[in-house]
Amino acid sequence: MGAERSMSLKIAVKAYARCFRRPLQTAKGEWALREGFVLRVEVDGRVGYGEVAPLPEFGTETVAEAAAFLEKLASEPNMSVPAGLPCCAFGLSAAQARLTDPPRDYEVSALLPAGADALPAAAGKLLRGYKSLKWKIGVHAFEAEREILEDLLGLLPKETSLRLDAN
Repeated sequence: MGAERSMSLKIAVKAYARCFRRPLQTAKGEWALREGFVLRVEVDGRVGYGEVAPLPEFGTETVAEAAAFLEKLASEPNMSVPAGLPCCAFGLSAAQARLTDPPRDYEVSALLPAGADALPAAAGKLLRGYKSLKWKIGVHAFEAEREILEDLLGLLPKETSLRLDAN
């Protein structure tokens, strides 16, 4: 970030913890709680937001490690993100992307549950206007998921993208 930072750089951090309505099944087990941080980065009156959502079971920093770094970053906004904090680096870069000229946008993907529940969930997400979906795979037997995938692909309009997420 170095040269892009301005003297008026301000960073605010807000922690969050949210329970899923229904626990999410992943290849690593059930996931009921999501913890992370929302970053607000302001430079010369322009504002960008990013999210830091650690997943240590998948090789990222822990929530505690992110919290410690982000606390320092809020008081010393010109510091660099150390190696080993990939979620912090991503969240900060996403917030800064909105500060570029022209601002860059990230497409938001709607999360689909594992297994056959993905089909009705996808239909609902499409009705709500999502153009990108992310489906949790690697939870059930390969053949069962392959059949569901074929049904899911048949349901999606051509302009919709589908990410398969095996974590």
